Amino acid sequence: GGYAHPVLPDHAAAAGAHAAAALFGGIGLLVIGFSGLLLPMLAVAEPPAPGAARWVIVAAVLGGVLGIVGSLTMVPEVVAVGIVAGLVAAGLHVRGMERTFAKRMRRRMGPEFRLIRLSWALLILALLTALGIAAGVLPGRLEGLVVVLALHGWLLSLLTGILQRILPFLASMHTVRACAKAAVVTRLGWAPPLRVHAVGHALALVLVVLGIMFEVPVLVQAGAGLGAVGAVAFAVFAVSVVGLTLRHARAVGPKSAPVSAGEH
Repeated sequence: GGYAHPVLPDHAAAAGAHAAAALFGGIGLLVIGFSGLLLPMLAVAEPPAPGAARWVIVAAVLGGVLGIVGSLTMVPEVVAVGIVAGLVAAGLHVRGMERTFAKRMRRRMGPEFRLIRLSWALLILALLTALGIAAGVLPGRLEGLVVVLALHGWLLSLLTGILQRILPFLASMHTVRACAKAAVVTRLGWAPPLRVHAVGHALALVLVVLGIMFEVPVLVQAGAGLGAVGAVAFAVFAVSVVGLTLRHARAVGPKSAPVSAGEH
């Protein structure tokens, strides 16, 4: 069978390579690309200049390749160099986005940007934790912590931060074409669930991180429970966007069909 004659010589090494390729490779590059498009739009700011992310991509690709090669060959020094390259990419990316935010036309930054900035901090923390493990400073049992910080910290915080801003925006764009009067973006979403989500998400991350660090399962379980509460709250917000959009459509009616020249 497959376990008697494994295709991969070392499953643990392959798992590390998979994490480097998926989390910090494919998804990381996707996030960098979409951030340059979506975040300036959400902040009402000029997008980065063409080629501004060139060195971010170079450092990210280099870090991903070294991380994969180092994991498969089980050479921690190569992994460590790859993580340093990833940290350079993360730092350049955050600096570029903050420069974009500094030139924004939208004066007030909404709560979604707190989640977005939290995601950046947790990305860097995930990479620093991985570097500590590769350098032998931190114990190998914290590898799961790197995944939590990257997946539930960096990526999920960024995703929910963007979604809570872009869902009402897209709903408003729908009303421009379908309704007699366009809906105001700020009226297409119920705010209280977002506050519950933000608190639940942050506390869940803290508890899960502490539970993994100190090997206390009950903290991880409590964090999972709070994370579930935050997820339900976010789902309530998403449903509220749909409900408020439909209510607006019923209130103003459909958009009138354009009158053709032959009907005059």
